[in-house]
Amino acid sequence: MVNNNHYETLKVSPNASQAEIKQAYRRLVKQYHPDSNQKTADSEQIIRINAAYEVLGDAENRQSYDRRIHNKLKQQSSSRQQRSTAAGQQYQTKRQTGRDIDDQIEEWLRQVYQPTSRLAYVILYSLKTQIEKLAADPFDDELLEDFQDYCNCLASSI
Repeated sequence: MVNNNHYETLKVSPNASQAEIKQAYRRLVKQYHPDSNQKTADSEQIIRINAAYEVLGDAENRQSYDRRIHNKLKQQSSSRQQRSTAAGQQYQTKRQTGRDIDDQIEEWLRQVYQPTSRLAYVILYSLKTQIEKLAADPFDDELLEDFQDYCNCLASSI
């Protein structure tokens, strides 16, 4: 993975002094340069180290680089915050819409089933004694016929 942060490339803190940057540069060049160390030689890493030192080794270039990094981090933070805010608003909208739909469905169910529930209650309450008898003897054919006749009579009047 290519490291685009010059401070990370040189393995120094953004608060490092110019002397620390120079020291880190020399140490890394010795470690990765093919003339200094054949075992750890890495020409790609040397290119990154040289590019980092070219920017951070010069005070003016370093200040410019620091400003760019600072602005980039600010933009990323702002962008992240905007995305987070937008996602929160979208979630609230969906949640509110979902709640509205749930409320509408609940109201519809109430309108459809409330009259039916009342009718069923009236029927069952008026048949309380007959239902108790029926519960006592579920095989009473005469009582069952009376109940069916009653239900048919109610159904035809609706």
